[in-house]
Amino acid sequence: MGRVESPDGTEFFVRDNGAGFDTRQADKLFKPFQRLHEASEFSGTGVGLATCQRIVRRHGGHIRLSSQPDVGTTVFFSLSGRARTRPADEPPRDSGFARLA
Repeated sequence: MGRVESPDGTEFFVRDNGAGFDTRQADKLFKPFQRLHEASEFSGTGVGLATCQRIVRRHGGHIRLSSQPDVGTTVFFSLSGRARTRPADEPPRDSGFARLA
């Protein structure tokens, strides 16, 4: 974990020394339930990075990945401090979950 300065401002990062992946497939990792490995190889549901991207974007930031197979992955993200807000007259979007009465 750490932070770096980039032309766009401060970026925070989290790094691992795991399996890594081919960065040409990075966009797939930001889609819910998409995985690059079989469930038998690595646990998880494939929603982690999609959720992170949604949170970061809601806070006006961006997220990107740097990775090498068999070396590891670094996730970089920024937060602008200007959270995107919904106008008062705009109803919440359907989350896809059933509402309980």
